[in-house]
Amino acid sequence: MLKDIYVTKVKKFTDLEDNKRVYKTGDEYPAEGAPKPSDKRIAQLSSKANKARVQIIERLTVEVKDEEDASEEVVVEKEVTPTTKKKQKTN
Repeated sequence: MLKDIYVTKVKKFTDLEDNKRVYKTGDEYPAEGAPKPSDKRIAQLSSKANKARVQIIERLTVEVKDEEDASEEVVVEKEVTPTTKKKQKTN
């Protein structure tokens, strides 16, 4: 079964809309037990349209191997975000 999740992309993020909960790189967003964020909040954190002006979370599509044990997830597809590539010097 495929499932979309969001993970923290930055080194450290304090969610001002969830009692200042702290997330670190790779943490799933929202944390277990946290209130479900609105679609607007997901859009803010997935883009640069937030206070930090950086993309804080990214969407991953994972395959859940066993419904009862959601900890067994395999990344199937990673959302592609635009990046700037530096040209390499060739001799």
